[in-house]
Amino acid sequence: MRLVLGISALLPEVTFVTDHPQSLGRRPNRELLEALTALGADCAATGEEGHLPITIRGGKLHGGRVTISGARSSQYLSALLFLAPLIGEPLEITVVDDLKSQALIHITLHVLREAGIVVEHDAALRHFSIAAGQHYQTREYSVPGDYPSAAALLSACAVTTDPASQITLTRLRPDEEIGVELMGALRAMGADVVVEGEMVRLRGGRRLRGIEMNGDGAIDCIPVLVAAACFAEGESVFYNIEGLHYKESDRINDLCMELRRAGCIVTPRDDAIIVRGQPQGVEGGVVVDGHSDHRLLMALAIVGLRSNRGLTLVGTGHIAKSYPHFFEDLQQLGVEVR
Repeated sequence: MRLVLGISALLPEVTFVTDHPQSLGRRPNRELLEALTALGADCAATGEEGHLPITIRGGKLHGGRVTISGARSSQYLSALLFLAPLIGEPLEITVVDDLKSQALIHITLHVLREAGIVVEHDAALRHFSIAAGQHYQTREYSVPGDYPSAAALLSACAVTTDPASQITLTRLRPDEEIGVELMGALRAMGADVVVEGEMVRLRGGRRLRGIEMNGDGAIDCIPVLVAAACFAEGESVFYNIEGLHYKESDRINDLCMELRRAGCIVTPRDDAIIVRGQPQGVEGGVVVDGHSDHRLLMALAIVGLRSNRGLTLVGTGHIAKSYPHFFEDLQQLGVEVR
């Protein structure tokens, strides 16, 4: 939604609302709205943190210089980068504070290059310059596979106890930073992963072990990796993941609450999740809430695979945000889903 917020500043007026105030409605947008205001838009939001509903009155933006904080989300910067070529004047963007999930900024820059947009920037991703007079190219684009969704299927296979289990995924670009981080984490856990070009194959039935992982480079993969770590030997620590607090749900506290309900041993921290693995599995047999969050639903489904009495997930319709056929695909892979 944040990417659309940026582009919407070109319109005379638009209002964004949500039917899910406890998930999408809790996501802060203040930093992005402040930047759009600096570019000439009139933004009105709910509360000091820029929650939905949001009304933007734009249409007459100007270039110049603008600052944006990346401390809570890289999506604020991505929104400005996609908007910049459409303003009609040169724009310089300076990132202040920290910049979370830099891998996603590299993806944004890759997409812009493919679309014919030139963005000059420094190696640290703190200063960006977009010249005027650029136009998005009309052409055929090849959309690659989504690594966070792939991570759910790979993690599901990794926790299975049957050595005959195997999954093969295609159309995953091997040079994407998120993919490199994900494959590194799975291998560190002891998963049997083979990457050949854009194909990834994982065989299950291996003994997993705990890991320490800086999660910032693959932030949207962390919930399912946490779920897999629940069945690894020893302790796992996923750190530098504070940004998970500001997703569709609080993916640290909400996820840990539901994992504990299922019988997992997890400890939430402000910037980390600590997992004590139980290779023997968990008891399950309870109802868990996806908190209107597709990533939490994927993580809880993985835990359900290793629950003696299974899990009942509520709010499963929210899986449609990124992977509408997730549960159907699990069924095709042999998982009992009712």
